[in-house]
Parts: sequence; C-alpha cells; structure tokens
Amino acid sequence: MQRPSFRFLASLAQRSPTIVYASASPSLSGHPKLYKYFWQVFSVESPWENDEFFASAPQLCTADMVQTTERLLAAGHSCVLYGWKRPRTGPGTPWKLDHPRWKDVAFAPPWEDDTDEISLGGHK
Repeated sequence: MQRPSFRFLASLAQRSPTIVYASASPSLSGHPKLYKYFWQVFSVESPWENDEFFASAPQLCTADMVQTTERLLAAGHSCVLYGWKRPRTGPGTPWKLDHPRWKDVAFAPPWEDDTDEISLGGHK
C-alpha cells in the first residue's frame, strides 16, 4: 500500500493530475444496500501525512469523495484514495449478528436510514 506522503505527491506532479487508489479499487463492489464505503483523500491540501493522516483525516462517504476528488483534479492536484467498506445492518441484510464473525465489526447504518447522497452505483 502506498503510504500518504507529500514526497509521493511531489512525484506525481510530473504527470497530469490523477487519482491513485492506494487501498481501494476504482470499482465499488458489493450491493449498496449491504455495504457502505468510506474514504480518506490525501492531497497537497491535507494537513497531515503518514500515520497522522489515517488517524486525523475525515472519513468521507462516496458522494463526498467524488466531489472532493473532482475539485482537486480541476484545480490541477493529484490525490491518493484510501477506502474500505463496512457491512450494513438493517432489514434484508443476510448477516447473523450473533455469529462470532461479527463480534468486533463496526457496522454501517441501514441503507434506508443513511442520509448521505446516492452516488456511484447507488452507493451512499
């Protein structure tokens, strides 16, 4: 995984502005009603790098990530995306929440209760 560092961003400055997917795929997998994606966007605007970035940078929903990356690219800045997905709770989900697999898992809210904007592929 590419660590969030200003040195790495400087190396990207030789090219056209781009998005580097450091820990996520550019395609969202999983049904949006079963999984929610969270993102951290590293760029020259970030006040932190390395471990401090992971601890302090906001965790964005998909719609906010798209808006942020579009703004950065339009301004001529490359960015590095760190993403992960969490299973959702709620009606229609197949998880047996009392199973040991889910003991320490942080779940996302049910799709119906999620107030984030619908974005790529129906993800919020």
